[in-house]
Amino acid sequence: MNNCTNKHFRQYNIPEYHSFSNTENSFDFIRYYLAFTVMAAHYAVLSGTYDFNLRPNSGEAVCAFFSISGFFVYNSYLRNPNPKAFIRNRLLRILPPYVFIVLLCTVSGVFMTNKTAIDYFTSPQLYKYLISNLCFLNFIEPTLPGVFSDHLVQAVNGALWTMKVEIMLYATVPLTYPLFRQFNKGAVLLGIFVVSYLYKMLFNALYQDSGLALYLMLERQVGGQLIYFYAGTAVMMYFRTIEQYMKWLFPAACLMYICQNCHLALNYLSPLCLTIILTGLAFHTKFLNCFSRTPNLSYGIYLFHCPIIQTVVHFGLPQHNPWMAAICILATTSLLAYISYRYIEKPLYGRFHIR
Repeated sequence: MNNCTNKHFRQYNIPEYHSFSNTENSFDFIRYYLAFTVMAAHYAVLSGTYDFNLRPNSGEAVCAFFSISGFFVYNSYLRNPNPKAFIRNRLLRILPPYVFIVLLCTVSGVFMTNKTAIDYFTSPQLYKYLISNLCFLNFIEPTLPGVFSDHLVQAVNGALWTMKVEIMLYATVPLTYPLFRQFNKGAVLLGIFVVSYLYKMLFNALYQDSGLALYLMLERQVGGQLIYFYAGTAVMMYFRTIEQYMKWLFPAACLMYICQNCHLALNYLSPLCLTIILTGLAFHTKFLNCFSRTPNLSYGIYLFHCPIIQTVVHFGLPQHNPWMAAICILATTSLLAYISYRYIEKPLYGRFHIR
């Protein structure tokens, strides 16, 4: 970005956007790592094969995804602050593979249900599942009639809960943009962080007092994830300064993140530390950018892995050979993600010129 454009952004108090090339960073590799980490953690839980429970755990990986989204999605909006175009592009990126997996699970469930085909397709639960999941309200009906009813976890695709959070986080971008233009960006970010922490503290306290799992579920919803999304946004907005001092910030962030449970202040800083770690790795390990010139299938892998794990568990493969089951899940998930990208996502991206 030229000096004239930078001057314009500073003059009107507009946070400047950055031109990031995939060949200049290793974010695609990090996305794959996070997606496979979530897959391994879910395989451990859904199959009871806990040898595959890797670190970081799935919760940390999901938070990392939100941080990366905040980094890139807000930067994309700064490049073209048009709410209609932004909403269209975000929905076209998210919806096609999401709708595909919901419909695929709904139809293919007939082959794994303990009900007859007629009972399955006439069950109100089937249509409750279909409608609630297409509306991103997965918690209303996470199961299909008679499908996986004897599993440790009966939900068909437990990973989908994050999608409504992702969309709601995107929805905050056009709302907070005027605040960044009118007020100091550091003050706006601090205000968002405080709101998010108060939200988390409120529902955590309610959970501690009542023991109701509902409060624990509400704690991890959009209000609790704002801190991670906008930690990514903060690192993007102060990217040049952070890069200038990265050799000092990176080890400090690693140390504070590792020790986050030692002190409350470190816990508050952990989302920002996580984002600095991710950014430092992405921009200073260019030898890992081997995936930058290939289609990134990490989103599809994240969406598709849970029902595939449940299907493999349904046929009892993990009990016979857990490693063979893991290889089967990896291969099938990757293939389905590629099919989705090649025949559903890519044609739409090209038609609507989505970057």
